[in-house]
Amino acid sequence: MKFAATVWPLLAASVLSFGLSQPALAKSPTQTVLRVENVDQLLQALGPNRTIQLQPGVYHLMPGLQTTPYVKWKSAEQPTLVIQKVKNLNIIGQDAARTKLVSTRCKGDLLDFEASSAVRMQGIGFGRMSPGELIEELDCSMGERGAEVSLMPDFKPDAPKIRNWQQLAREISLSHSRGIELPSYTHALYPKLVEQVSVQTKPIEPAQDPIKVRHHSMRPQLGEAYRLTGKRILDSAQKPAQAAAMVFDRSQNLLAVFDKNAQVILAVEGRNNTRQSWSQSADWLMQKSMVPQSNAPAPNGVYAFGQLIKDSPTSSHSFGSYRIVIEGGILTNREILFHSRDHVLTKEIPWAQDINDEQIRTLGCFLFQDPDLNLLAQLLLDADQPVALAVQGSYAKNIKSPELSL
Repeated sequence: MKFAATVWPLLAASVLSFGLSQPALAKSPTQTVLRVENVDQLLQALGPNRTIQLQPGVYHLMPGLQTTPYVKWKSAEQPTLVIQKVKNLNIIGQDAARTKLVSTRCKGDLLDFEASSAVRMQGIGFGRMSPGELIEELDCSMGERGAEVSLMPDFKPDAPKIRNWQQLAREISLSHSRGIELPSYTHALYPKLVEQVSVQTKPIEPAQDPIKVRHHSMRPQLGEAYRLTGKRILDSAQKPAQAAAMVFDRSQNLLAVFDKNAQVILAVEGRNNTRQSWSQSADWLMQKSMVPQSNAPAPNGVYAFGQLIKDSPTSSHSFGSYRIVIEGGILTNREILFHSRDHVLTKEIPWAQDINDEQIRTLGCFLFQDPDLNLLAQLLLDADQPVALAVQGSYAKNIKSPELSL
């Protein structure tokens, strides 16, 4: 796909009246000049009487991005980003090859404008590209049967693997042995996790979420075959969902709960804090992470969940919050824990407020917003069989939230 040849099909017809082809931009003396480097900053910067300078990169315009008084989405089936109620707005990129606004879908316009005037764009390319870290141009050609090519890579739920992990978790719990750690920490134990979560889930309604408004973390995603009633997740037979395995991808900051048929029950965002002051490599972390007192992140592998307990001075630092113990870790010597944030049920706590330090509980723990941890804990309480935990992905420094194209 050549961006120069595909600019106009991506934009709604109303864009034509905004002078995109003008070679020069006249900046008003009263304009505010803003510099942005990602799509969230871009959307927050949009408004009247502004010049927005885009750093080189790919800006994915996808449903789920936060709206503002000047930005909204229209058409659920073919979502289009609408810039509204602005005038005298300049959006400037480095050049069309290095600065791109892209759609993550084959259908629908990329941009539209309402009640706006004197909007100019310069040095920006347009296209349709896949979301996530692996940025590739979408193949939007028609298939042999005339159907649109799927935007998500094909995936096949791996039920035997989930069941094997659950059996392993049962054996770990019975023998009180350690989990199985895998040295190939960059290899995904459960590939295409994000793709499966994207296809099989939808966000829970804000009315059901104790955190009504989320700015920093993803709203929990509920499997299409399940529904949330109060604090419990029920299956189609109105019985408590039976979790078989939970897969945590530290590269994506994403945890997905699977049933024994490898269908997603719930997906939530979490963090696995790696002390940013560490100068050692990921290989060093992998080799040294089981050293008592190191409190480094748990190695990739398969573990069994323990129980939900309350912090106390005798077991660990006392923060008055709750946590889930993972069998295979030695409490206080080597904490392999799912930890709540600050026992705050109705308010979101920004991830950036968790400073990586030896004296705080977040170092090396799997960290969640408190309501999300409670959902996970209830799934564990309702399970009639041991639940396995598979940890995969590279040692990331928690720099972003997962992008799910729903």
